[in-house]
Amino acid sequence: MITKHQLGANIRHYRLKAGLTQEELDHMLGYNSESFSVSRWENGKNYPRTEKLLLLIDALGIEPNDLMIR
Repeated sequence: MITKHQLGANIRHYRLKAGLTQEELDHMLGYNSESFSVSRWENGKNYPRTEKLLLLIDALGIEPNDLMIR
């Protein structure tokens, strides 16, 4: 299983590749600007919930394996 820190690094990589800020991605996923969900994921503090993980993959235009392997 991928660790929180590995997943966070992958989220950050693909978010930057997509040219998005953490706040922009939070908004795309339905979070308000004060939730800091993307920041928590990227810092390895939390895993995204399954439904948010699917939205994240779609928002970043990547395949599920792109987040899990790098």
